[in-house]
Amino acid sequence: MENKRGYAYFSISPYFFTILAAIAVWALLILRFGYRYGTGDQVELLPYTLYLHDASLYAHDFFIQNLHKTVPNERTVMAHLLLPFVPQLEFFVLLFQFVSSVVLLIGLQRIALLYITNKYASWLAVVVTLIPLNDYTLGNVELYSECLQAGGVACAIVAWAVFYFLKRNYFVSGILLSAATFVQLLDGLDVMILLSTVLLFMVVRGRESWRNFFRFVFIYSATAFVYLLVIWIKKSEGGEGLPASDVFAIMFEFRHPHHFIFSSFPLWKKLIFFLLSISGMLFFARRYSSVFYLFFFGLLGLFFYAFAVDVLHQVSIANF
Repeated sequence: MENKRGYAYFSISPYFFTILAAIAVWALLILRFGYRYGTGDQVELLPYTLYLHDASLYAHDFFIQNLHKTVPNERTVMAHLLLPFVPQLEFFVLLFQFVSSVVLLIGLQRIALLYITNKYASWLAVVVTLIPLNDYTLGNVELYSECLQAGGVACAIVAWAVFYFLKRNYFVSGILLSAATFVQLLDGLDVMILLSTVLLFMVVRGRESWRNFFRFVFIYSATAFVYLLVIWIKKSEGGEGLPASDVFAIMFEFRHPHHFIFSSFPLWKKLIFFLLSISGMLFFARRYSSVFYLFFFGLLGLFFYAFAVDVLHQVSIANF
């Protein structure tokens, strides 16, 4: 193409540029964190997928057989998403990790563009968030994972749910949060609780309507909440289990303290997390009230969670 002075130049569609930028950032993430297959949460997901494809596999595996006693369960949706691709599972797991990462990156960049007008600066914000800061989270729950897992797919969906929430499109946000919950129960549910709290507070302050709040909650309640309820009923059909104190000791103190026990999180991670959170609150306090409320109620929920789990040993709260 030529401009008015006759000089040749090339133009790239903004959408095409965004996709290219996301792919480039994904490549940087692979260089920084590498790629893993058959490890992490995949040691639970992939064998279950293979078992659904061929029931003769893992016939005496305690975990697989116990998981499959209740259908649906927390891995049903993700395992069935992978099920058609079992013959070339390793390739498609890599492909899905790539696609979910690109979706996450573009979602985060769209959120950044709400507050950063320069597209290059918005991509820089995404890179800083996911490369130097990706490891500074609590409970080893990162936004980006080099290993495909349900949480990574759900985070990609949640990023867009938050984007549409900030755009006040609560209908689309509710649908996306529901979809994220089907993929990974807690990622969708926890964010739904946070966003519902923020929206309710905005309604009480007269900045949003009750109609939008009830529409947002209804979409989720009529879809994902029903799925969660079915899973809970199925899990309860097993009858009496271990005492709550034993469940807490086994599941949270012994098996997953790095995920659930706040006092076990590294001190340097907690310091950096709170420094970034407080900085975010101060920055958004007078600029964008909804983002400020996300920080505020998120931290409030974290303090409540830490007290209920570390001090009171509440299994029902620890599950979140």
